[in-house]
Amino acid sequence: LGGCTKIRTLKYGFTGVTISDIQIGELEDLEYLDCNSTGAKVLDLSNNHKLKEVQASLNELTEVRLSPQASYETLSLIENKLTKLDLRNIKVRTVLADLNRLKEITFSPDQMYKEISLNGNKLAKLDLRKIKVQTIRAERNKLKEIRLSTKTPYKMISLDGNRLTKLDLRNINVQTVTCRDNRIRSLKVRKNKTIRKLDCRHNKLKSLDVRQCRKLKKLLWYSGSKGLKKSKIRKR
Repeated sequence: LGGCTKIRTLKYGFTGVTISDIQIGELEDLEYLDCNSTGAKVLDLSNNHKLKEVQASLNELTEVRLSPQASYETLSLIENKLTKLDLRNIKVRTVLADLNRLKEITFSPDQMYKEISLNGNKLAKLDLRKIKVQTIRAERNKLKEIRLSTKTPYKMISLDGNRLTKLDLRNINVQTVTCRDNRIRSLKVRKNKTIRKLDCRHNKLKSLDVRQCRKLKKLLWYSGSKGLKKSKIRKR
């Protein structure tokens, strides 16, 4: 690609060759990059300041270097081998990092995220108190702790298949929460003014108080004969 510095769209379709073999750092006008299924191990985008969309899924990525000057609409890194992801000082709307090996992720506190999807990783804790995100998906991790912001209006929080033992939603502005298949014994949701759907099936709840959750339209709670009984759900 020597001399082709004005390329705006690049779809990299060669297998058996890593992305480091292409000097994409010289493509100063590059806005769209598709390098899915190329076997790439390292992705260096630190000099591509005009990139808006990155499709880099189904690779062998262990490291990604991003540009603080770029404004990404979508960053898709699904099914790689990333163990950490540093998004500090990175402007991005949608982050898709499912099916990696992530144990650590850091966010930019000044960024408004549309969606963050982290399903199928190894995260043990997740702190979202200082960021704004509409939809957060963190299913099938090892989460024992999640900290949510009381100032952020969430559309969806999806936490199925983790190791949570408690979840406090009382002062959280959220429309939909799914937290099935955890180990939750304490789920606090009473007086939540925004929640519309709550799926808390297959946990260790003995009681549930949803009184004054005036917008709650759908409650999924059944967890078997030894689980939460309908008589232990307080709705009024």
